[in-house]
Amino acid sequence: MAQWLYGLIKRNDDERAPDFARQSHLNWARALSYEVFHEHGATSTAQWNSVRAHFDAAVNPRNMDGVDLADIFEPLFASMQFSASLLSLASRPEVDPWECPSATINWYYANYNAFRAMFAACNQLPADTHASAIRSLNGGLRRVLPHPFDMVAVRQAGVEYSDRLPRFPRAERVGGGFAAINGAFVEDRAIAQRMLLEYLHGSANYWAEETKEKILARGVYKNFRTNAAKEERDRLLKPEVNFLDCAYRYRGKANYRDAIFLSYGQAHAGAGLPFVRDLAQTARFATVMAIGYVNRRVGPEVAQCFSVDLRENFPGLEMFGRGLP
Repeated sequence: MAQWLYGLIKRNDDERAPDFARQSHLNWARALSYEVFHEHGATSTAQWNSVRAHFDAAVNPRNMDGVDLADIFEPLFASMQFSASLLSLASRPEVDPWECPSATINWYYANYNAFRAMFAACNQLPADTHASAIRSLNGGLRRVLPHPFDMVAVRQAGVEYSDRLPRFPRAERVGGGFAAINGAFVEDRAIAQRMLLEYLHGSANYWAEETKEKILARGVYKNFRTNAAKEERDRLLKPEVNFLDCAYRYRGKANYRDAIFLSYGQAHAGAGLPFVRDLAQTARFATVMAIGYVNRRVGPEVAQCFSVDLRENFPGLEMFGRGLP
């Protein structure tokens, strides 16, 4: 009885596309890692130097009077924990396929907590929910982030979005259109950037369709042909779709809808370790980026207290190498 569970799932939802789901999942991680590597370096030392130079030019220090430092450094520590877990897993000689969904979850929380720390450091404390963090990123913080974490899809008209990598504006149309996110990854920055844009584009479409479905589920409108229905849709659509939008959708696919396709079947052998290495690379960069931002905002004296404390109380710090302050 070949792939009995898969047959049950397809019978319940014939739109499920396991090969597409799996390959796009692997490719987005690969494209992110590839861009981080080529833009910021392969080691924590190189990445620290890159983000420090970036934030020195893009961000001003702030007065810390009255700031609750725990709001900054507790999520920053959480980000380090999740990143260290991935780095430890990636250092093994082999990773089994069934470890990939949980690795994706660790990756998401490394990023989510890195952003929480940065929000606190810029005195922008959203409610402690994923949705509020996503909305908060549409403010000033996104604009000062390094590539590729500053990616954005901006709504133009109706459900149409313009997908952008701000520091590579020509990437939108390089080679005449988007790379196939479910195709073979080619080690070329133009291809990697186009894959990032395609996943961003797909995420914007996903959230737009979800918004439309919620409106129609209320039973007030049958479609979006009337002006009233269009106005309601336009009012509720996201004005921007950002990196955290993509990351939250990415986590949801691994945690719910597409988790089976990361570990089920015989085609997954050998993919686990390269995938986890890609996740670990970008999770570490997200943590290093947050450390760099916090260091710039609160000042090196306060950041140094955190660094000294970690050296005494967090053995996982060794997973980051010697490059951090």
